[in-house]
Amino acid sequence: RCNEYKKYEQQNTTIGRDTLLYQPPPPPLLSTFNTVMKAWSKSNSIDSGKNAERIFTMMERWVFNDTIPTTTIGVGGPSPSSGPNAQSLAIVFDAWANSKHEDSIPRVLATLHHVIH
Repeated sequence: RCNEYKKYEQQNTTIGRDTLLYQPPPPPLLSTFNTVMKAWSKSNSIDSGKNAERIFTMMERWVFNDTIPTTTIGVGGPSPSSGPNAQSLAIVFDAWANSKHEDSIPRVLATLHHVIH
């Protein structure tokens, strides 16, 4: 990551005397979303399942709408080439299981039903 950041920094350095070339960060990828959901899953927060499910829904909407609103996560632009995958779904299930929320089993079943239908 350090080398990637250095490369990004080099692309955004001063040009001429006082001109700064700005490039916005790239839009998040599938792995970005999965990593954030996995962090929620490991947090053991009572809201981890709810938050992972929100991210999963955001991924679905982004793919089906082809863009994501800037206000949602701070970046806008084209959707990733693929939506949530089987790993994404498993992470949501894991987040609900780790949340110890009283509705975790019904939420897992509802999410599974949503994906199947």
